Amino acid sequence: MIYNNIIDGKNIGSQLLRNSSPVNWPLIVCNNTVLNDASPHSSMNYYIGDCSNYMIFNNIVDGMSGTITYKRSNNLYIGLNWSQDPANGWFLSDF
Repeated sequence: MIYNNIIDGKNIGSQLLRNSSPVNWPLIVCNNTVLNDASPHSSMNYYIGDCSNYMIFNNIVDGMSGTITYKRSNNLYIGLNWSQDPANGWFLSDF
């Protein structure tokens, strides 16, 4: 569980929160502010594949990349990653 953090990449770090492989337990990311990634709108990156046990909610994030199979709600996005397209179900908020 990753919760209640302010993570500022100061435009140096890339993919500030990253998971490169699936996990077999619930991964919960909530109540975080993640911004100023060195790559535009890529502050969170999660494994592409079955991430149905991931829950991402109540965050303020400068973009995400990865799969849409995880559960997400009540997030605000400062910007959207190239893969976060409205045709794929992405908008600046998950409300």
